[in-house]
Amino acid sequence: MYAGIMTKKQAGAMRKALGRLEMEHGVAACEDVPCEITYQWAYPNAWAAVNYMAIRGMDRYGFVKDARRLARKYLDSNVAQFKETGVLWEKYNALTGRNDAAAEYATPGDFMGWTAGTVLFCMDYLTEEHSESVTTRARLMSQGSVGTASTICHEYATPASGHCSPVRSLS
Repeated sequence: MYAGIMTKKQAGAMRKALGRLEMEHGVAACEDVPCEITYQWAYPNAWAAVNYMAIRGMDRYGFVKDARRLARKYLDSNVAQFKETGVLWEKYNALTGRNDAAAEYATPGDFMGWTAGTVLFCMDYLTEEHSESVTTRARLMSQGSVGTASTICHEYATPASGHCSPVRSLS
């Protein structure tokens, strides 16, 4: 779906199957299947790239409500973990929303690569006035690239709801 090569019928079938991977806190990389070894892409791990492609794919085929729901889940989970730990994580658990993802190695924190990029994408995507959010992000990035996504999460998290506020609402 992300690449736009499916027919509408195929995309509809993928949408119906979304429930097999969509969890309370995002899209898991794979279904829960028995495996002797727990690998980094194992269930219920949620990765930025998987969530990004799911959001973009749903949106591309007109399933905007689904795309926005997935973006909100991804963003909320990352903001909550950031507020608790002070870092963005490489992957997280799609069932718990925490950084207790299973893998054959310790999960690295302070992951300013694709996690930060996907957090910023979700913030932009959930903002009604995209151009203003891009301007705000550019302003923050010009202040220094280190901690840009962290700065955004700190400045825009609303404690009452746990949601990251849309960037457009800030002056």
